[in-house]
Amino acid sequence: MKKYIIFYLALAIFTTFSAQNYRIYYKMSYKTDSLDINSQQKKDMLLLFNENNKKFISVEQYKKDSIQTITANTPLISDYEFAIRKDIDNYFIYNKILISLYQTKLPPPKLNWVITNEKKRIFEYDCQKAILNYSGRIWEAWFTDNFPISTGPYVFDGLPGLIIYLKDTKNNYEFLFNGLKNGAPISYINYSPYGTLTVTPKQIKKIKLDHYNNPFKDVKMGSQPIIMKDEKGNIISPDYRELTKSEQDYIRKNNNPIELSEAIKYK
Repeated sequence: MKKYIIFYLALAIFTTFSAQNYRIYYKMSYKTDSLDINSQQKKDMLLLFNENNKKFISVEQYKKDSIQTITANTPLISDYEFAIRKDIDNYFIYNKILISLYQTKLPPPKLNWVITNEKKRIFEYDCQKAILNYSGRIWEAWFTDNFPISTGPYVFDGLPGLIIYLKDTKNNYEFLFNGLKNGAPISYINYSPYGTLTVTPKQIKKIKLDHYNNPFKDVKMGSQPIIMKDEKGNIISPDYRELTKSEQDYIRKNNNPIELSEAIKYK
C-alpha cells in the first residue's frame, strides 16, 4: 500500500509540474569568436515552459516584449540572439538582421542523450550527468529530478528532469540555472514593426550571405537611410567601402553559433 501511495504522489507532482507555466532563468556565457578568449559575453536568459510549448529569450527582450504587449505602442526589436520557440510539432529559430526579424521553422532536433552514472550536487540539487553530440559540439549536461520537467536552455530537451548546468566541451557555451518561478502563458515572438518573416533554412543562409556581401544595399538604395555626423555635428556622406569592410570583419569574427555545423563560411 505504501508503494502505491508513493507512486501516486510522484505522479501527482509530475502532473502538477507539467501542467503549469514556468519561468526558468539561466546565466549564459559564450564566446562570439572561438579563437579569442576576450570575446566572452554574458547574458541573462529566460526559458518559458509548459508541457506543450517553450520560449527561450533574453531577459532584456522579455521585459521589452511585455511592455509592448501592455502598451500596444509601436514595437521595438533589439535582442533576439539565441531566441527560439517550440510548440507541439515544431521549433522556430530567430535571426535578426539589421531591422528585420526572420523566423525559421524546423522539426524538433534528434537529441540522443547518453546518461552516465556520474552524480554530484549543484546548489542544493542532486544532479546526474548526460552527454550529447549535437550539431558539431559535444555537450555535457547536469539535470535534476527535483524539478520533474524534461527541458533545458535553448533546444535542449529530453532528459528525465530539468537541466541545471550545460556546457560544451570546448568551453564556448555555458548555461547555469538561476531560479524558477510560476509563469504566464507563452506568447508568440512577433514584435518587429515590419512583421516576422518566415523563411526556410536555405533562405536564411542566403539572406546572411547577401548581407555579408553587400551589408548596406538597402541603405544605399534609400529604403533604410542612415545619417552620419562628424565630431562637430555636421552631416557627412558615409564611406560605404570602409563601412562594408568593418561590417564584414565583424561578421567573420562573430561566427560561433550554438549549432556549429550551421556556421556559414564567409570569404
